[in-house]
Amino acid sequence: TVTCGDVSFVLNYAGCSWEGPAANGQINAKIACGASPLDVRNPPKQFSVGAEDVELSFDVAPTSIVINMWEEMRMGNSMTEPVEVLKDVYTFSPHTGLRIYQVVATWEGGEYYGEATYHFRLIPGVMPIE
Repeated sequence: TVTCGDVSFVLNYAGCSWEGPAANGQINAKIACGASPLDVRNPPKQFSVGAEDVELSFDVAPTSIVINMWEEMRMGNSMTEPVEVLKDVYTFSPHTGLRIYQVVATWEGGEYYGEATYHFRLIPGVMPIE
């Protein structure tokens, strides 16, 4: 879940490789490949948010997370390298202007193991007038 002020939304994963316990005591495994966050045919969902910090939450806390970002003008160029915004934090300040974010969450040890990737676009608050 992503929360910014009064705005909250649940993200679907864009890709994953996941193992965890199933209700019947067996191991549940899932592998899904998703599109690039820069794919213009299937762009990430876009949300307008306030200028408050963005907070990430997970049903099962990951071992680590990496938050990557691209400027909107990079849309359509899937070869563009992202800017790594943060590592292992759940709260960040959104950058000015429309940005594409990618959250890569990893689970190691314990009952759960794997990785999930989430994509979304944010338009934070009113852009400053210069």
